[in-house]
Amino acid sequence: FDDILGMSPGASQIASRVSLQIAGTLTIEKIIARANGATPVTIKEGNLTEDELAEAGNWGFAGDEGTFGPSVSSNGAFKIDEIRGILRGGKLSGVIQKYTLDIPFFKQIGAKHISSNMKGFSLSKINLFSYGTWGTCDQAANWTQLGAGSSSTVLNLYPSWDMYVTTAVYGNYGGLLGDRIYTGVDAYNNQEGGR
Repeated sequence: FDDILGMSPGASQIASRVSLQIAGTLTIEKIIARANGATPVTIKEGNLTEDELAEAGNWGFAGDEGTFGPSVSSNGAFKIDEIRGILRGGKLSGVIQKYTLDIPFFKQIGAKHISSNMKGFSLSKINLFSYGTWGTCDQAANWTQLGAGSSSTVLNLYPSWDMYVTTAVYGNYGGLLGDRIYTGVDAYNNQEGGR
């Protein structure tokens, strides 16, 4: 960080500690997901049929539609070209949908909303008041994937630039914002070589 990016020694120490913590927690999350029997899934080529969309609308999804945004079960929430099928063993086991947020500032920077419906989803809905502290729609979609036995995340399946940011801040499955802040503050308080 200091040699390549030209950061001061203190800033580079903070950046390196936080970066290592992010890399470590993302790796541990993947290992735990796999150890619990979750397996990767793939994206289906081409558009879904109307029957496949209707079937997917009955599968579970994470979050509350008022907080984490709509799912495929919301009529007309997504255009057909914004929805991708998820395959497990060659069979449709879910859908993932993404569209550009139509909110000032977020629309200009191209931020996306994403949600996932999965067959066999078994996790409970996410706390309505946790948006921005626990995670975002990206983490809710990952919970849906994990709850249906998939170790794949939105970054593996249907990525956009903003998902890298939210994953770095909250982790794949949310809840790591406090950990990131603590690591940064601890690195600041214990840095060597000045600021």
